[in-house]
Amino acid sequence: MIELAWPLALAALPLPLLVRWLSRPAQTTESALLVPDANAFAVADVHAAAATRTRWGEALLWLGWAALIVALARPQVTGEPVLLPTTGRDLMLAVDISGSMSTEDLTLGRSRADRLTVVKTVVREFVQRRRGDRVGLVLFGSRAYLQSPLTFDLNTVETLLTEAPVGIAGGKTAIGDAIGLAVKRLRHRPSEGRVLVLLTDGANNAGAVSPRRAAQLAAVTGIRIHTIGVGRESARQLAAGGGRTISPSSGLDEATLADVARITGGDTFRAADTEGLRAVYRRIDELEPVAQDAEPYRPVSELYHLPLTAAAVLLLAAAMSMLPIGSLRGRRPSGESHAASAYASPARTGGCPMMAALADFHFLRPLWLFALPVAPLLWWLGRLALAGAGGWREAVAPELLRVLLEERDQGRGLRTKLLVAAALLMILALAGPTWERLPEPVAQRTGGLVVVLDVSMSMLAEDVEPSRMVRARHKLADLLGERQEGLTALVAYAGDAHVVTPLTDDTRTIANLVGALHPTMMPVQGSRPAAALELARQLYRNAGIEQGRILLITDAVERARDVTEHATPSFPVSILGVGTATGAPIPVRTPGRAPQLLRADDGSVVHVRLDAEHLEEVAEAGHGRYRSLAIDGSDLAELLETPLPRRGESREAERQFDIWSDAGYWLLIPLALLVLGGFRRGALAVVPALVTVGALLGSQPAGADFWERPDQRAHRLLQGGDAERAAGVFEDRSWRAVARYRSADYTGAIQDFAVDPTPTGRFNLGNSLARAGRLEEAVIAFDAVLRAAPGHEDSAHNKALVEEMLRQQEASEGKPNASSDRRTGEGMPSETAAARPDPSSTGNAGDAASDQPASGEDNPSAQQVADDSGNPEHRRSQEARAATEQWLRRIPDDPTGLLARKFQHETRRRLRSGDYRYRQTERVW
Repeated sequence: MIELAWPLALAALPLPLLVRWLSRPAQTTESALLVPDANAFAVADVHAAAATRTRWGEALLWLGWAALIVALARPQVTGEPVLLPTTGRDLMLAVDISGSMSTEDLTLGRSRADRLTVVKTVVREFVQRRRGDRVGLVLFGSRAYLQSPLTFDLNTVETLLTEAPVGIAGGKTAIGDAIGLAVKRLRHRPSEGRVLVLLTDGANNAGAVSPRRAAQLAAVTGIRIHTIGVGRESARQLAAGGGRTISPSSGLDEATLADVARITGGDTFRAADTEGLRAVYRRIDELEPVAQDAEPYRPVSELYHLPLTAAAVLLLAAAMSMLPIGSLRGRRPSGESHAASAYASPARTGGCPMMAALADFHFLRPLWLFALPVAPLLWWLGRLALAGAGGWREAVAPELLRVLLEERDQGRGLRTKLLVAAALLMILALAGPTWERLPEPVAQRTGGLVVVLDVSMSMLAEDVEPSRMVRARHKLADLLGERQEGLTALVAYAGDAHVVTPLTDDTRTIANLVGALHPTMMPVQGSRPAAALELARQLYRNAGIEQGRILLITDAVERARDVTEHATPSFPVSILGVGTATGAPIPVRTPGRAPQLLRADDGSVVHVRLDAEHLEEVAEAGHGRYRSLAIDGSDLAELLETPLPRRGESREAERQFDIWSDAGYWLLIPLALLVLGGFRRGALAVVPALVTVGALLGSQPAGADFWERPDQRAHRLLQGGDAERAAGVFEDRSWRAVARYRSADYTGAIQDFAVDPTPTGRFNLGNSLARAGRLEEAVIAFDAVLRAAPGHEDSAHNKALVEEMLRQQEASEGKPNASSDRRTGEGMPSETAAARPDPSSTGNAGDAASDQPASGEDNPSAQQVADDSGNPEHRRSQEARAATEQWLRRIPDDPTGLLARKFQHETRRRLRSGDYRYRQTERVW
């Protein structure tokens, strides 16, 4: 939308009337010649024509003044609100929920409370103070689980923590695994502001990685860890049948917690009571402050140069219609002498170009500077116009004409100077002078997306191979892989609904959780999409998002009102149908038994079909769209473009870059004063001083890349070394894979390279798999290249390197400190082909390849990589990266068990609280 930065400037529109009323007509004292008959010299015709031109000039002058005032009001295009992250900090909370956290040695208010209850209360208070940070949650006991990825939705993080019972992750304490899991989720985040706050009451007695080793991994990746030990050092606890004194914190390993904090540059704390724990978290607030920002930002583009261009055109026309005409005084036949008065001299003004000697001074629209030579041209034309005598040249001798002309030399010089000054002011203002940098957020895709996934028994039908459930998960994985921007959440439902993740930009975590979803883990069978859609709307409310899309992936919606009562134009519900009209029975597989077919109560086999027509009607009623599942991405592409109301639409911006502030509008103030002087009575002859013929020049876009296609901008970013940003801009999938590879996003590179069946694509896939630590799969990819192109030397070389790494891993199993573990980084696969895609693999890649050199520093050969490995610094760097990847792969990251227990606990809690409205229906599919 267009807004005015200086709307009060519009109050200046009537000022010319005041100037015209207050000023006196210009007085002249030029010589005059008395003649017997002025008509003989066509003086009447001259003055009639001049009067006509003056009337037109007056109208054009007023229009030009109005356009100039509009420019002075600074019209701006303001984008939709951008929700700026108030800080770049990513804060992960790791909370111990092992059995010892049920010890009642703390107080809450005046009542005795167990440790976990107190921790939940204090951590909730801490989370509410972190508005602006992304907060994630890891719960750990015998194993560590990611309960919530990093998100701005702090209300949901609170809920997930509050609902976590003691022992849901096991009775032991895996501190090292909790740190390692947090490192896996934080290492891909921006390098600054990554923090882990770990709270426990015990010592590490489970897990695959020791706390100190995990802390070293965190230090390598730049993650700071603050540790908190909780629990009284000595307490009395009543046991069954009597009382005894115990020391509930005797198992707390404070030395290890201190080492973990020291290794990562964090702090360690001890909290023996509730107030002590509150003080600890307040201290962490001081150590990791939240930056307080203003209201949501609205991106702004200055448009003052557009009405200024219109003003220049109008004032030019006004000036041309009122150029001064030299005249002589004559006596009419009646004997009355009339003196044709000259136009007044221009009013004086102090306008001048802005002169700045700042080092950063430049122009945003430099093409306007080509109009600068026009200033002396206007000076010359003005002198010609002012010196002309019209029809008098034919009647009066040149020597006498020079004496009798009304324009004096002094006045002519002043008008010429003002003409040049006004022209320069106009040109410089239109060129957009600037010297100040301003931070400008790069806005991401508008709105959010909540994916609601049907996990009911009917999704086990196999009318689409291998099953509806598997295909739905694959489609969702494709969506997450392609979704580079915006916030995404996941809700799963059957007879009840559960939040899998709140709104987050961590699509890697969501993809990891999707693979664990299966109908057998749902505590209540059936199909109740209304419950899931209510949770989706709740997630949007918690995040403070006023509109966003909801994507329902299902094979059936029995009642349309289940969707329509939760859908609005601001929250449209689109449906992706999974299945076929032919349908299929539902297989039920039980371990140790042959597969059975699901049967109804009457013994008949249940046969489920996709009713696409009904789902399309439901989607339309829900303000969304419907598409059936397709092999390609055309279904998602259309569903994700469901229109949203533009009013109030929000965008999230994360990255920032510097733009230049257009300061040309300051020159409009002296320019307006010049134009205002033209309204003085008898002063219209000074209008030429306000004109520049450069007004007809087009406006140069402020951004040098305005005319570039996204792939061209991405190539420039890639060549400039910003591979991460280039990956987010590329539309060509092959080049996007290259950018992801170079930015160390190997998971994303694998997804993109996997669709390229050429030998080059397979080779690049093998390199990406090897870099991601999936060595066995890398060997398979290199074998595929060698089968298709037996002479591919790079593939043979890299395959040998990966096989050697596999042998080293096998030899070092059970020996985490062996030197072979530290050397797995040596000889990582060559990146020769990964430097650019195969031109034959895609239509655009071939054109783009010309922008990349065939060889060079960015495209090392296998021999170059081998030579680099001899460099001690390079080798140490490779060793550190490889060792980190290997250790992190040892940390279990399978969320299946926790999700199943979490869903069961949530359902039981809803039943106990009496707010469980979504009971199992008669049908269980």
